[in-house]
Amino acid sequence: MESQTQVVETPRHVVETPHRVVSKSSDCSTDSEMSEPLVINTNRSVESQVIEQLATAKIEALQAPIWSTSNPRLVSDPALANITPVSDGDSEDEDEDDDFEVRAEWLGTSQYYRDYGLELQARGELEPLISYRDFLAKDLSRTPYNPSLYITLCAIDNDLGFTDISAANAYRALILIECGLNITLFLSFADLGEKVRAALATRLHTSSAIIIEDELEDLRKQAYRELLEGLLGCGAFWDGLKEAKKALQLAPTDPAILKSRHNLKLGFEDRHVGLKGLGATPSELRSLTRTGKIFQIKYPWLDEKLYMRTPALLRTVNRSLLDSSCEVRPVVFGTPLPNTLAQKPAPKAEGEDVGPLGIFATRDIKEGEVILVDKSITSVSDVPPSAHGYCDACHACLLPPYLHPRDVIRPSCCKLVAFCSKACYEIASSGYHSILCGKDIDWIYEPDSMLSSASSEAGNAGTAFRPVLFTRLLAVVLASNKQTSAKSSISTSIKDHPLQHPVIARMAANYAPPSKGIPDHTYGWQYYENVIAPTKMLLQLGIDIFKTRDWDPEVIQTIFWRMENNANAGNPSMFPSSETPASEIPETFKAPPLPPRLCPECQLAWWRSLREGGIGMG
Repeated sequence: MESQTQVVETPRHVVETPHRVVSKSSDCSTDSEMSEPLVINTNRSVESQVIEQLATAKIEALQAPIWSTSNPRLVSDPALANITPVSDGDSEDEDEDDDFEVRAEWLGTSQYYRDYGLELQARGELEPLISYRDFLAKDLSRTPYNPSLYITLCAIDNDLGFTDISAANAYRALILIECGLNITLFLSFADLGEKVRAALATRLHTSSAIIIEDELEDLRKQAYRELLEGLLGCGAFWDGLKEAKKALQLAPTDPAILKSRHNLKLGFEDRHVGLKGLGATPSELRSLTRTGKIFQIKYPWLDEKLYMRTPALLRTVNRSLLDSSCEVRPVVFGTPLPNTLAQKPAPKAEGEDVGPLGIFATRDIKEGEVILVDKSITSVSDVPPSAHGYCDACHACLLPPYLHPRDVIRPSCCKLVAFCSKACYEIASSGYHSILCGKDIDWIYEPDSMLSSASSEAGNAGTAFRPVLFTRLLAVVLASNKQTSAKSSISTSIKDHPLQHPVIARMAANYAPPSKGIPDHTYGWQYYENVIAPTKMLLQLGIDIFKTRDWDPEVIQTIFWRMENNANAGNPSMFPSSETPASEIPETFKAPPLPPRLCPECQLAWWRSLREGGIGMG
């Protein structure tokens, strides 16, 4: 075991040797489907493949920046789209013994580091890295407050192309380091810095505060190096430039940080120029240049069972639909069998994945009949609940004429929320609100400064919906676990895992089919929304993200993938606009409101003044 610990503490690993890489283009995705098994010819020269493929290449979108080749993970010229990495041999007549089968599931989420991953697999280095990663994950379970383990894990994930996970773990490493240096303090974990210093004292075999502080300062620089690599791989150039500025305040002459900043600046400028050339508006430029892009794939080290939707889950979902005229069941795509109205899939055994799901009528439905009213507690608004403009549970409007002020339920336990009815209050207080009660979470509704101007210019409220919705789902899961078991925060089975909670497990992400070597689409990713905000929320709610593996970055991002594939967004207007004729005002608006007994014209003027005064729902 001691020899393994020494391996973990090595600053870098053998994959860092320089080599030549040619990679896929940037923000544009390819529609070409790679056949299975995927085979790469490692004997053909780069030159011959470039000449052949450039003859027919069609660049339909922006090209990525011309990267610095000093970073072995990055491409030398992304304009050479779809070129596969090859060896330095020039002969095309050599035998094809070096052909290998690509493990596409291990090519990562980064669109920029994929060909580095192909070369890595061609050199036979994938399996050692997978084993190394597995060892690090186990070691983190034993020594969860050692930031050097997170930094080493970041390096592994950057090499594997999972740069979003690397960036998230780098942020966690920085939290530990800054707590150890007494720079940061989390009220829920006041002793976190002490635990970090104790972990390093054990690793360094010293109790010297000076030595430990020097080590923390050095680890801080290492964490920033890996963070910048991760943000670069995610195409989050703006985020990376902001973090590079912080890093250079610590180490102004650090070559790795300076080189990362150089590449980030090239990426940002190239994207900005390309978008401007396509006619992007100023607000679109601000928004699109501040958003990274990554592939949506399964994280291969997670247990496959965490991605399953089982017959037991279907029964749980359908129990909530007992009073409706519909049910959820598996879907079969394609032409129905002859003489049948619908084709039903074969029943699945307990514990098996039931596959795609659909909602079906259980009886004949009359035209215009209401079949389902969705009063979901997982709805969110871009207005903080402390504004008391809507019911915290069902999001019904609490403003007149929808509800008289005297009927609003304001719980004595917490002045930060309000409810439309006793029923909603009881649902919330016995569930998710028991986790959020008394917690000031308004900060998550305040857009990060880098996004606020772009969002507001584009006509949006500016609030990032992902961390807001994640917070509600998190509270639902934690409340459910609190009710159903008195176990420790560390799950002991797949059933206890957040990804298998019925509210989260019923949702599916939009993963590309296995036949796709490279997914067709990339998805938006931002350091604040996808990493900083959910991590801070977990800590605020008392979850020790270092001790438990239930809320590792890959779990959080998987929940984000499922949310994005299932969420519906809208911008409802609760009050008549200035163009609404008086004759079209709903009857509810004509009921005696506050102030009472106004003529229709005055009523309309009053509602318009409320709306224009900023009272409404997002």
